[in-house]
Order: sequence, then C-alpha cells, then structure tokens
Amino acid sequence: MTEATQNPTDTARPTRRPHALARSVEDGLELRFELPGTTRDRVELTVEDGELHLVARTALSDPEGSFRVSHREFAATDFEGRWVLPDDVDVDAATSELQHGVLTVRIPAREKARRTIEIA
Repeated sequence: MTEATQNPTDTARPTRRPHALARSVEDGLELRFELPGTTRDRVELTVEDGELHLVARTALSDPEGSFRVSHREFAATDFEGRWVLPDDVDVDAATSELQHGVLTVRIPAREKARRTIEIA
C-alpha cells in the first residue's frame, strides 16, 4: 500500500472528488485535476477495466516560526475519484505531471489501423 492510500491513525480526514477537466486534444485526451496541498509521492494513478482511478492525500504543515495557529479555514483533505476512459486511447503511453497543485494527465490516441479490403 502506498502513502497515498494508507489510512491515517489519527482523526478521520474528509475525502472528496477533485475538480476535474477532460478535453480532447489533437493527439488524444488531456485530463486536469485540482489537488491543492498534494505532492507527487502522495498521488496514486491506476487504470483498470477502462477506468482511471485517482487517490491523493494532502500534506498539510504549519509555517515555521515562533507563533501558533489560532484560526484555520482549511483542513487536510484527501481526494479520490474514478473516470471512464474512451476506448481509443493508449493508457500504456500516458504521461502525467503535478505542478502547483494541478495534476495533468495526457493519454495519446491509439493509432488507427488502416486496412485495405480486397475486392473479389
């Protein structure tokens, strides 16, 4: 089990589906997920039975200094969601990157087989 899927022993953390954007691009599919507070080592992406499964845990820390936090309007939140992928994408060639809390997944389209049909 990776750090992204481990259950914390402290208080329960809320889990929500991340905001997502999926769009067709010239060479396939691009998906973007908002995952504020996460780092690469705390995100797990898997594909099974044509579904993309995302699990992410936030890494929340207080700023360093000689003060104490007296009010907080955000809490550590975990993200989880599943998205059905189209049949015409090549998940084996997928790439991803996480920058500034936004995970971008690019999945190229499969090469379409062209076949000549012989006329009898």
